[in-house]
Amino acid sequence: MKTGVEIDPVTQRPKKHEVTKDKSDLEEKKLRKIAADLDIVQSDAGQKTIKLIEGQLQARIEALVNEDEAAKAYLNILKLMGRRQHNARQAVEGLHRRFIGDDE
Repeated sequence: MKTGVEIDPVTQRPKKHEVTKDKSDLEEKKLRKIAADLDIVQSDAGQKTIKLIEGQLQARIEALVNEDEAAKAYLNILKLMGRRQHNARQAVEGLHRRFIGDDE
């Protein structure tokens, strides 16, 4: 009873099996399907559908976050960090204008 991968007795590596025509045909069909799907996605209708789904997903994520205390806490931390970063940028820009001048 054989189990596992066949080993080449000379190289002691797994034997390489040739790809059969059926497997090759199946792979080609899969690639053609992917290409057709890509055409659909890149069309105007496909792009509109993607935008619609993105909007629905964003709304769902926001609803879930609002129901989850831990997620709300994480979001508040990120907002606080963003405000601090924004304030720091404004302070640096103000100092730059005050001491160096605005060359633009």
